[in-house]
This record gives sequence, structure tokens and C-alpha cells, in this order.
Amino acid sequence: MMSSLETGQTTYRAKPLPQNGQDIRVFPGLCRGYCYDFFDKCRNLLWFLDPVLAKATVLDNRNSFCDKVSPKNVSMCYPDVTALPSDPDTGNSRCVCFEPTNQWLSMPVWAGHAGDGSGRLFVVEQRGRVRIYETTTKTWKSNLFLDMSRRLLISPERGDEKGLLTLAFHPDHVNNRRFFLFYAVTRDSSESLPEEYKSRPFTYSFKVRVSEMLVREDNRDVVDTSSEKILLEVLQPFQWHNGGALFFGSDSYLYVSFGDGGGGGDPFQGSQNNTFLHGTVIRIDVDSDPTRPYTIPGDNPFIGQDGVRPEIYSYGLRNPWRCAVDKGDNVTGVFALD
Repeated sequence: MMSSLETGQTTYRAKPLPQNGQDIRVFPGLCRGYCYDFFDKCRNLLWFLDPVLAKATVLDNRNSFCDKVSPKNVSMCYPDVTALPSDPDTGNSRCVCFEPTNQWLSMPVWAGHAGDGSGRLFVVEQRGRVRIYETTTKTWKSNLFLDMSRRLLISPERGDEKGLLTLAFHPDHVNNRRFFLFYAVTRDSSESLPEEYKSRPFTYSFKVRVSEMLVREDNRDVVDTSSEKILLEVLQPFQWHNGGALFFGSDSYLYVSFGDGGGGGDPFQGSQNNTFLHGTVIRIDVDSDPTRPYTIPGDNPFIGQDGVRPEIYSYGLRNPWRCAVDKGDNVTGVFALD
């Protein structure tokens, strides 16, 4: 029940968003019968869901409690709301609606579209598979868009932060078929270390890789895996804090985020050392010179500075796992979830 209520907090907001100073509910609106069941079995856990509500006198009996949390609009109570149509004709442009699509995805970490108007939603599973959901027909493609499971590194350890972490489709994907991906791979022990790493006594057993691929020309629902072109790789001193965001800004440059390498107490201290790309968001040009993996935009903030990687756009971050572009103005602003 507690697990379902965590979902319910989001599901309940499948309704017009608060306006004119109304408060956003923290605790989901429960259907009456479900509310009684919650009160009898789980009310002692209310502190973890809504500490303010937990202090209220409505907890004296279940009728007063359910009078408080059950919405007047019974069509919007949890869990019945999950069975309603996902796009009700409310006439309100502020309506946000959610609908379950399946329960068999394995460790989904990212979902997005190709910007081609096809209605396809691409869902990345950390284990290396990418699936396509057709939003127009509400069905899943039977074939995989991409399967990287034999190329990448991931462990069965709970909370593992390796694997396939994200995709980014080129802004002109509909014409050039290009997209980019971010994933972890094992480092070959025979591979020589770059000079800047040799003075730091860490194992560097794996690395994160940013590469480019093309979808097949005869079938846009399948990737031509032989087309892979590696853009760059970053060695990792520990198993965590690998970053993993990959996206195009409004300036059409590719942005990539890297974690600081992990480890308790930040032993690598990479995010404060700009000879490394650890703990940064970088900004690169993947269009200007097709003979090179990428070039450096001329207005990158640290270009021309000695000892600083010119790719760096921002640094000093712990683990910028996800980032997003502020589309509210004409100047590229990036929000990093660190």
C-alpha cells in the first residue's frame, strides 16, 4: 500500500494544476474505501508522507481523517483515477495526465522523442536496451530500437550507476539519422593511461563513453550498430558518480555531464581540477567538421586557458545525473540535477 501511495502522490496530480494561490496537495486524495483501509493499516506511516497532516487532529478517527483527504470530486480520487482516460476533455490547458503503459520495463532511466513528429517515445533501459512506445496507438514496438547489452558494462549490484544512461537525438535527426548515447564500458588493462592520470593511484577499471550512431535508412525503428563513432571517453576511478546527461541546447551544441568519479570524501578531486572532465558539463560542436569527432565552440567560457579542458562549460559538480535546457529565454541556460 505504501508503495502504491508513492505513485499516488503523482497520480493524484493528474488534474488541473492549482491556480490563484491554491495549495498543491502533498498527500494524495484517496477514495473513501481505500482511505479507510489506509487509516486502519498505515496511519502510523503518515509522518513519512505528509508530516503536517500527521500532526492534525483529523487523525482522531478515520471518518474525520477521510473527510479531510478524500476529494469532493470522486472521479479524481486514488486509486480509481488510474483507471480513468488519460486525456479527459477538461478544457483546461493546465491539465497534466498520467497513464500506465506497462510493468515489465527493466530499469528504465530515460525517455524522450526524436523530434521528428512520429509520435514515438524512446525508452532507455539501463541494461542496454532501447524500446519504442507508439504514443498515437498506445502500443509497444515488438522489435528493439537498440540493444547495447553486450557492449556495455553493468553489474548486478543494487544501485549500480553504470550501463546505458541516456540518448540524445540530433536536432536534424529527421534528415541526418544521427543520435548520440552515453554508456559505461570496461577499460582494457593493456590500454595505456593518459599522462594526467598516471600520478593518481586509482584502478580506472572502466570508463564512460559518448558515441554517435545512425538509424537505418530503410527502417527508422532500428539502429545501424556498425555506424558507431566514438566521440570521447572518460576514465572512472570508482564505481559511482558517472554523470549521464546528454542533450542539445538551443544553440545546437551537444552538452554532456560527467560525475566526479565517486568515492567517499571525493578522493579523486577531479571536479576542481580542470585538466579532467570529471564533475563537469561540457559543450561541444558535433557538426562543423565531419572529419573530427567534435570541435570546440568559439565562445566556450574556458577556451584558451592553460591547463583547462576547452570542452568545459561548467565545473565543480558532484554527480550531474540529469540536466535540462531552460527554454524560457533566448539564451541557453542549463539546469543540472547534481
